[in-house]
Formats: sequence, structure tokens, C-alpha cells
Amino acid sequence: MKNYSELVIELCNLEQVLQLELDKIRDVPIWRIVRRKYRGRYLSQRNISNPLNDNFSCFDFFQLLKVYFISLKQFLKLMFGSKKYENMILGFPRLEKIDGIYLDKFVDPLISGTRIKDSYVYFERGRSGKHFTPRLNNESVVYTEFLDFTSQILGVISIPIVFLCNSRKFMNVFRKASKSFTLTAKDYISIVYRCGVFIFFVFFLKIILRRLQIKRFFGVSAILFFKYTIACKELGITIYELQHGITTGPTTAYSGIYNEKLAPDYFLAFGKSSMKEVFSVPLSKMIDIGWAFKNFIKNHTFNILYPESTYLIVSDPEITHCIIDTSIQLSQMYPNCEFHIRLHPQERLTEDQQNILLLYKNILLQDNAINSNIALLSYRSVLGENSTVLYEALSMGRKVGRFCFNGFSPQIMPDFEQEYNFFYIKSINDFSKFCTINNDLSAPNSIYSDFNADIVNNLL
Repeated sequence: MKNYSELVIELCNLEQVLQLELDKIRDVPIWRIVRRKYRGRYLSQRNISNPLNDNFSCFDFFQLLKVYFISLKQFLKLMFGSKKYENMILGFPRLEKIDGIYLDKFVDPLISGTRIKDSYVYFERGRSGKHFTPRLNNESVVYTEFLDFTSQILGVISIPIVFLCNSRKFMNVFRKASKSFTLTAKDYISIVYRCGVFIFFVFFLKIILRRLQIKRFFGVSAILFFKYTIACKELGITIYELQHGITTGPTTAYSGIYNEKLAPDYFLAFGKSSMKEVFSVPLSKMIDIGWAFKNFIKNHTFNILYPESTYLIVSDPEITHCIIDTSIQLSQMYPNCEFHIRLHPQERLTEDQQNILLLYKNILLQDNAINSNIALLSYRSVLGENSTVLYEALSMGRKVGRFCFNGFSPQIMPDFEQEYNFFYIKSINDFSKFCTINNDLSAPNSIYSDFNADIVNNLL
């Protein structure tokens, strides 16, 4: 069975063979507007979980309605107020809670440490309409629900018109995509609807960008701000993407044909090791600014430091069953050790998996609501496959082991492998060797560089 990386490569090649990006709306390939959903389906049909398609927020109509009107009020204030902003930021939807305050770990430390704070507006999309407070830099936060939901409502109303105006293009996409992707009549309607939402969203956003006289746009993870990218490109606004996690190989979020019209102008990396083309941005447009959050948490205090016999095991949605099986094997072979499993924020265990883990007293589920950097302060040793948390642990001087058996396939960064000091666990018996390694390791600086505010300020 092919692993995640192999399937992503296969998927990208398939899209090129089918020429799915030829048919366009507003000079944007229709497939680019909708491909996130169908890439995820392609993987799930091959028993590979795709976290980008998972959403565990609960639908709450009254909460959404309430936030919609709060957002409307905020947008009216923006549009009819006299204040202008040089910088617009679309933050990461998943916030961290540190010392009782919610914050965006990718953006808020960057704002506080640079001249961005002098003139910016921060757009925040809630999770099912839920926004968390108290919030750092709350005075500059604008909820996006008005823009999002208005575009969605108009997208539904306009389905017949959008289809009739672009019928030949849609039929070409349906015909080609159906050859390798499972499409139903509902999918045909969904594709037209998503394109309608895209058209209205970009139209309204351009009005807002012009009114606020925005000069620069900052966003986290290009797949989350695709519509913002198109609007900014059409207005000549410079777009900066902020790195989100460690990416070591092909992904459904980034892999595919590079199109300058659809990509950010610059990619702001948090470390030298991330200056690679896996983010679908040329190396010439990548800038290492360092990791501002690293400075932010230096003053954080913590109370728990687990003994050396306690190990943090980091999971991901793509490898849940492998993590469960391996954790149980370790638990049985090393009963004097304790293993804490940290799930990805978009990962959930089945009821059967939860019941199985309850049978083992030395296996616990860690609270993944705690920021990963803070959680790592309590452990000396960390285990996993490819998770960003492993690189965070290494950058903090923790001992890190990577599983290479039981279905695991760790991705390697050849240029930095000697510096990283990963220990590769190739069998269950290798764990005993991992336990004996000296725990006093130097933290490599290439993963997360020291933050350089001057580099960011020079971009403004």
C-alpha cells in the first residue's frame, strides 16, 4: 500500500495528466478553487486520513447568527470609519491559550516585535462562530463571519447563473475529474456553488482592501487564504505567507503546479531548514525571519517535569492506528515506562481505540489543548514520525526518536540530518537503545532561527 507522500505525488501527476487547471473563472483555475475537498477524498478512499478535510467544530446556529451581526457591526465601522491600515493579517484559526490569554502563535508575537503593530487590522475566522477571549491584541481583531456567510448565501442563490455563464468550463472540469475522482450530482452542484462563493468573496474583499488602503497582506498557510491571495493580486497588494509547521515532503496543501498568479509573493520561513520548495514558492522568494514565538515563551513558567522514564508520543491523523499499535507494544515490553500520547488538534480516536488504551495503565492521553511548546517543557524525550512537534522538541534540546517500523515512514532532510541528532527506531527493541542516549543535546538553530525583527521591518 502506498504511503501519504507517494499518494500525493500520484495525485499531482494525475491532475497534470487530466489537465484540470485549463478551465478558469476570473483567470483562476476552477480546480484550484475546489481541489482541497477532492484531494482529501482521493486520499481517504485509499485509507489515508487527511486533516485538511476534518472539522470537529459543532454547528451552533444561534452562535453563528450572533457572531454574524457582531462581524457586520465591525465591518460597518471599518468601511465608514476614517482609519486606514497599511497591513492586513488573516490569522490562523486555531488559537493557543498561554497564561490565561488566547493568541495566534504565528502572528501575535510577530506583531508585538515589529513595526506591523503601528498600522494593521487582523481578520479572524471563528470555529463554528466561536471566538475565544481574553484575546491578545483584541482591539485590532475583526471577525470575518459577515464576509464569509454573506458570500456563501449569495453563492447558493447564484448557482444557476454561475453555471449558465460558465457551463462549458464546468462541463469540461466535470468530465475530466470524473475519470479519476468519484463525483456525484451533488459534487457538480457543490463545485458550482464554491465557485460562486469565490466570486462574491473576492468582489467584496476588493472593496474592503481599497477602502482601507491596504499595502501588505500577511497570512498563515496559503490554502487558508487562497481567496485573499486572488483579491490582493488583482489590486497589486504584496502578499506574505507565514510558515505553518515543518513540511518535509509532498503535501495536499502545497504540492502541485506552481502558478505565480495564485501564489504569495514571499514566504516568511521560521528557520533555515524550511527554505525549500516544498511550499510551492521559489527559493528566491523565501526569507528566513526566525521564530518570534520562541522568544515569546522564554518567560513562561511551568510546574511539571516528568521523570526520564516518561515519554511523549506525538501522533498525526495519517498514522493514528500505527501510533496506537506501537504504543501498546512499548507499554507491554517496557512496563516501567510511561507513555503519553499527544493527538493532533484535528485528530480523534474511535471509541474502540479509547477503550483499548484504557486497558494499559502506563499509557495516557495528553491534553493537546496545551500549546505544544509549553507541553514539551515537561518532557525529556519525545517519539513520533514526521510531526512538527518533533522538530519543536529538537529545537528545545529534547531527545527525539523517530519510528521506522510498524508502517511508519519518516521523511528525511538530507542537508540537515547530521545537525538534527534524531534517533531512528527501526524495531521495538531499538527503544532500549534510545533510552540510553545522553539527554544533554544542543538545540539546532536551523529549525527555528532566532527572530530578526529588522528583516521584517525592512519589508514594511
